[in-house]
Amino acid sequence: YGTEAAVARAIRSSGVPRSEVFVTLKVAGESAAEMRRTLEESLRKWGAGPVDCLLMHRAPKAPEALAEVWETLAEAIKDGRATYLGASNVTAAQLESLCKDHPERFRPS
Repeated sequence: YGTEAAVARAIRSSGVPRSEVFVTLKVAGESAAEMRRTLEESLRKWGAGPVDCLLMHRAPKAPEALAEVWETLAEAIKDGRATYLGASNVTAAQLESLCKDHPERFRPS
C-alpha cells in the first residue's frame, strides 16, 4: 500500500511511544527472491527499526513456493527485523501444510 514512511513519521510525531503501537507490514512475493525484494523495500521505506509483525499478503500461486516464501519472512525474525509472522488470504490447508511439513519452523499461535 506504500504507507510505510508516512506511518513511521506519524508515530514519531504523535508522541506515543513506539512500544505502545503494534506495527504490521504486509508484504507479497511469488518466490523467495521476490519476497526478499519486497520485504527489503518495505522495511527500507518504514525506516524506523524492527516491526512487530510481517504479514504475508497471499500465498504464492505455485504451491511448492509457499515454504520458501515463508522461510524468507522467518529470516527477518532471526535477524531481529520483526517479532511475529502472519498470513492473510491463505487457506487453512496451506497453513496446515506449512506446520505439518516443517514443524520445526512453523508454529501457529
